[in-house]
Amino acid sequence: MTHLLKLPSDQRFTKDLMRCIWSIEELRQRSVTGQASRRLAKLGATAKQALTPRKVAAVKNALSYYINHHPNPEAANPQEDHAVRLRQINNTMTNFLSDLGRPARCRSAE
Repeated sequence: MTHLLKLPSDQRFTKDLMRCIWSIEELRQRSVTGQASRRLAKLGATAKQALTPRKVAAVKNALSYYINHHPNPEAANPQEDHAVRLRQINNTMTNFLSDLGRPARCRSAE
């Protein structure tokens, strides 16, 4: 895990740690909450299996450790900054899972 602690941002740390815990195939078939997409509800969207709560807790604990070792030097209140950065984990995980679910872009040969 020492190579993960050298990453430059909370988001990179979280994404790379998720890749270590789950396989890419598993992540493509999962969601953070386990709920069906509201945007696709009319089209009959089905819910994906939620990420394992125990593993999500492990990611949160590891991110907390990372934040403690990479404090924001511009933060007026370090404890408040820690809490704010830790709360962003669900958005980071959701964005990562949705990026994995998107089809790869094809580049034209022009």
